[in-house]
Amino acid sequence: MPSDSYTLTISSLGIPATHASTHTSGGTDAISINASQVTAGTLPVTRGGTGAATLTGYVKGTGTTAMTASATVPVADISGTLPVANGGTGAATLTGYVKANGTTVMTASASVPVGDISGTLSVANGGTGVTSSTGSGNNVLSTSPTLVTPILGTPTSGTLTSCTGLPLSTGVTGTLLVANGGTGVTSSTGTGSTVLSTSPTLVTPILGTPTSGTLTSCTGLPLTTGVTGTLPVANGGTGVTSSTGSGNNVLSTSPVLVTPALGTPSSGTLTSCTGLPLTSGVTGTLLVANGGTGVTSSTGSGNNVLSTSPTLVTPTLTTPVLGVATATSLAATGAITSSGTAGIGYATNAGGTVTQLTSKATPVTLNKICGQITMDAASLAHDTVVSFVLNNTTIAAGDVLILNHLSVGSVGRYMLNAQCAANSATINVKNANPNSGALAEAIVIAFVVIKAVSA
Repeated sequence: MPSDSYTLTISSLGIPATHASTHTSGGTDAISINASQVTAGTLPVTRGGTGAATLTGYVKGTGTTAMTASATVPVADISGTLPVANGGTGAATLTGYVKANGTTVMTASASVPVGDISGTLSVANGGTGVTSSTGSGNNVLSTSPTLVTPILGTPTSGTLTSCTGLPLSTGVTGTLLVANGGTGVTSSTGTGSTVLSTSPTLVTPILGTPTSGTLTSCTGLPLTTGVTGTLPVANGGTGVTSSTGSGNNVLSTSPVLVTPALGTPSSGTLTSCTGLPLTSGVTGTLLVANGGTGVTSSTGSGNNVLSTSPTLVTPTLTTPVLGVATATSLAATGAITSSGTAGIGYATNAGGTVTQLTSKATPVTLNKICGQITMDAASLAHDTVVSFVLNNTTIAAGDVLILNHLSVGSVGRYMLNAQCAANSATINVKNANPNSGALAEAIVIAFVVIKAVSA
């Protein structure tokens, strides 16, 4: 069987290789390929490769397809328990502190037994840093510990602000300064409570001679022996050492004096005084500006007459200046005259107006002391008199009714007169037209009632 050497190229992989074989006709070749001879391509899984050009991490096969790689192994891909001999715990679950036991399965417990601890736990790791203790009870930590009857020795420092029960007779040394709430001295006098500077209560103290003091609220001071000099008025005293009369001291504001002899006061206000005898207790004349009359004589009897709204009963006034007087009646024995331009007459609202209806003989009503009557415009024949009644409660029998043709119609062609009765007057109007013609005019007649008597 001849042998030969040749180069075989595996086209599917692109791997050139030197092939050396000995074979016979119809035999098979056995090919040997060195790893260094593989220079290109990827060996598939089916040929014993990974099927990947590069892989990093944990490699996982997935059948005949290319393998994959990951940085970590998924928990789902792990089964069983890793024994201690292979670097595991040998246990499927552990809770608490884990303890190794050689090559056997590790165990776990909720706490570490004291027997398994060696050495001293430092303060930095939550220990005390020492292996000895004193006293009994709980460990003492640095923040807000509660100590029961401890012996402190001599602390290098401390703040006893909230401490109680310190025996002052044996537990302190030195003298407590005033600035720290003490007295600053080690001696005392008298008995009782310690005296502090603000509002102390002293019981029968001997003050000696104080350099200063305010005795505003002091009581029990014997005035006959405890004070000297005279208390001036500015300090609530009288400023004098003598008195007159009897009873209470008289002070300047609202004193009550009982039958005092005032002498001649230089001034005074007697607004609220009573009991002053006017016949002997006053002199001079009280002016009008001070509520008096300003005069020392009077006439008539009754009440004093004041300037505003006085009521005079049958006065006899001699040339008074009444201004605007309001009265229900005025009786005068002399003339009532007016020297002004207004004259004597009636004021506003004393008069009124009325219009006659139907005919010149129709009665009208107007209860006013004066007024105007507008007559009907019916025709009045020449030299004919027409009469109508004016009903008026201000008219009395015997009064005089003054009439005047005021306006409308022919001037000088009418004659007017009237006769008064109780509560009415009959007014007569005559057509005195010199032209002998009838007149149909609504003339306006003015009237004034003059009170008159026959005796």
